[in-house]
Amino acid sequence: MLTERILGIDFGTSTSLIKVKTYKDGRPIDARDSSDYVRFDGAYSSVPTMLCHDPSYDEYHIGHQAAANSNQGELFQNFKMGLVSEDEEERKKAEELVHKFFTHLYEMYDNQRSSFPTCDSETTFVSYPAKWSASVAKTMEKIAVDVGFLDVYGIDEPSVAIHAVMIQRGDILEKLGGGDIAESQPCSSCGRELEPDMMFCDKCGVKKSADTTSATSSHNVLIIDMGAGTTDLALCHYTAGEKEIEILKTYPEENGVFFGGREIDTALWEYIKKYLADCGLPNINNEMQYIPACKKWKEANVSPSLNKNRAQNNCGFIAPMLAFAGEPKPFPAIGRSVFEDILSDYIRQFPELINGLFENLSDIKPKDVDLVILTGGHSQWYFVDEIINGYMTKFGAVNLPKIQTEPWRLVKLALPQETVGFGMVYQPMAEKAILKSEEVLHAEMPFDVSVDSTVQKYDLALTNNQLAVAPTVIPIAPTGDIYTFTGSKDMKGLITIVNTFLNITKDMETQVIEGDDGVAIQARSKGGTWKQLIGMDKALTVKFTPLGENQISVNMSAAKWLDKAGAMAMA
Repeated sequence: MLTERILGIDFGTSTSLIKVKTYKDGRPIDARDSSDYVRFDGAYSSVPTMLCHDPSYDEYHIGHQAAANSNQGELFQNFKMGLVSEDEEERKKAEELVHKFFTHLYEMYDNQRSSFPTCDSETTFVSYPAKWSASVAKTMEKIAVDVGFLDVYGIDEPSVAIHAVMIQRGDILEKLGGGDIAESQPCSSCGRELEPDMMFCDKCGVKKSADTTSATSSHNVLIIDMGAGTTDLALCHYTAGEKEIEILKTYPEENGVFFGGREIDTALWEYIKKYLADCGLPNINNEMQYIPACKKWKEANVSPSLNKNRAQNNCGFIAPMLAFAGEPKPFPAIGRSVFEDILSDYIRQFPELINGLFENLSDIKPKDVDLVILTGGHSQWYFVDEIINGYMTKFGAVNLPKIQTEPWRLVKLALPQETVGFGMVYQPMAEKAILKSEEVLHAEMPFDVSVDSTVQKYDLALTNNQLAVAPTVIPIAPTGDIYTFTGSKDMKGLITIVNTFLNITKDMETQVIEGDDGVAIQARSKGGTWKQLIGMDKALTVKFTPLGENQISVNMSAAKWLDKAGAMAMA
């Protein structure tokens, strides 16, 4: 049994996190849509992307410690953006700071390594904005490797956002007419209930009707990633069953409009400062230390209240200061009208961003957008949904007719600030969703293959842990992961059939690896790696293990090309 741990590092402009999920033979050992995470400072699921250099000791405080000691030295924030700077000196400084920060991330993970289920291998994903160049993404991958993370792959944020929706909200993709396989249904011949990933009935051998699986379809998906530092838009072309997600355009350009949550933090703090001045407290020392407290108040109190169209009537973190104000005035409540008044210019930028994406884009118009996915903690503000849905137009109109006609097309997961992290650790499951696709692994027409000098026509389906080879009668019948031969074919003949199917019918490069306990076939696209969904240097691997007379175990997974140990360790 092969156990693999997946790490997903969401390196954000203002906040970062590490998600962790463990798989055994490609299957999650816990709930399908759940994940574990690295704890920072004992309790937090995320860490501020922040460093503070203390000149007294020439040392760096990182993360939560940097926020707590921000008044003791030079504070570094937004340094992630320096990786794409055209100024070489600024870029090198950013790489130095990212290296220090990633060292902290690795130390936090390494200290907790034993608290996660034991594993045979680790794979690490690091997310990056789609607008970044390949060279910048590679720089970040190299830094992750240098500090100690294993088997590191960079992956763009829009792709993993779609993967997260694929796993947590597969119903949405089904509504679009593609994505996951439909629910179980009866066989058209014998009536046996067929599971979603079964292409043949394991009782009578009849092939599932073509119209009972999800149709392959293409859709235009707008992903709006709203973090504390920036808001990034990516227009993508998603085709159910295809290996890659095509990114058509990103917006804004580098060094463009930021539109992050931090601007709201600053505006709310200015509002509070004015109130404190009215209470006789005009001078606030160490002002920067109150911004993180204001951010927490915003997230825990202000945003939830305004989402319910209620006013926020108090501000707890300023209570110690008000103790010096004698009899302070009542706190000026913040309702939607007050919020929109103090942030009107800011809110107006949101529809401008969306409309700006479609400028000079001739092929796709707003009317062609089939789905909008919101990610990032900043996406939880009430005005975001209302502007996209066309309910709030006083700050500028957005015309997305499909979304505004059918609101289910606007998707926001339960924890939007963790969407990218979830999507990274879901990669093995997203990969399996592609393996279910007839386009990738199912032969539409029978093909000829020679077994023991006898030519027969075979129709073969190879899906997630189900394999069926059907001539006139099905020669193997599945029972869980174990298959019993019902015809005269042996394992060698079956391997020949599968190898021919992958090599000839699907035009893939294949290799057969023999081990002490069985045989594995690996397959990848000719001229390179079989990218599947995520561009990893891994190949589809089918492992055959004889169990006894006329019995064989068949397992499917992904292993590195030419990795005999990895391929043979699946079962």
